[in-house]
Amino acid sequence: DQRLRRFADLVMKALTGEMGIFSTKLAFVGAKRAGDPKQLFISNFDGTGLQQITDNRSINMSPAWSPDG
Repeated sequence: DQRLRRFADLVMKALTGEMGIFSTKLAFVGAKRAGDPKQLFISNFDGTGLQQITDNRSINMSPAWSPDG
């Protein structure tokens, strides 16, 4: 739940003075099944909210966030 991750970020900030990482997103390359082409996925930091971004037979490697999100 987004509210829980936001709350954890605020608790971390209160305890350490720095914002937590609980609201961050992960970008990674993987396959749903062994032998399938690798695709680009994103998820929440805790693994929830998995979304497949690409669906092609191209080489999808080294995902990175752009400066504008």
